[in-house]
Amino acid sequence: TFDDKCLEAEGLPQGFPSGCTYPPTVNDADAWSSVKSMAQGYLGKEKVHEVKGTMGGEDFAYFAEKVPSAFVLLGIGNDEKNTTAGLHSPMFKIDEEALPVGAALHVNMALGALGDLGGLASAKPEL
Repeated sequence: TFDDKCLEAEGLPQGFPSGCTYPPTVNDADAWSSVKSMAQGYLGKEKVHEVKGTMGGEDFAYFAEKVPSAFVLLGIGNDEKNTTAGLHSPMFKIDEEALPVGAALHVNMALGALGDLGGLASAKPEL
């Protein structure tokens, strides 16, 4: 299991209370391909980037274990507005002009996913 691998990496015996409480967040290849294509069509290829994985925990991982998913980030860094600090930094500020772009991307992703599923009536019961 994931917890056993965490314990092994920490040099601890199986069954030891582990700090690994979240499973890894892994994008489904088909979901990522669909989202990436949609985002590139909306924003342009030059504005859609694949980022390296991190060791951070994310509760979205529990959802992604049940439903093919793609975890995406909305870039809000803007040097002119001083919005380049990381999410968990006390200096974090959001460029509010990015919010409508994020909302439009999420609406397009949802509509695309519903279309791929055959419409709302065909959505999986887990949703």
